Amino acid sequence: DLVRSRGLGDVYKRQVHHLAFGADSREEVDRVYAQVKDLPGVTIVSPPKLWAEYTPDYYAFFFKDPDGIKLEVVHFDRRGWFGGSV
Repeated sequence: DLVRSRGLGDVYKRQVHHLAFGADSREEVDRVYAQVKDLPGVTIVSPPKLWAEYTPDYYAFFFKDPDGIKLEVVHFDRRGWFGGSV
């Protein structure tokens, strides 16, 4: 792939890509977004939206904290997707 062809190695094996926090509802995702978007030093990577390419009901937003760490707040039917163990 492109990363390996440029000699950069596999970034997913070297470091954490991002950290996700589960929300109980889409409304909670929207509430957290409303609070996070105006915090000093926060960069919104992607505002809340449906990411159907992940799961049909995957609703999330992504942002970077002041240290550049990528974070996600997400809601989807985890039990339906992963089974009753979640």
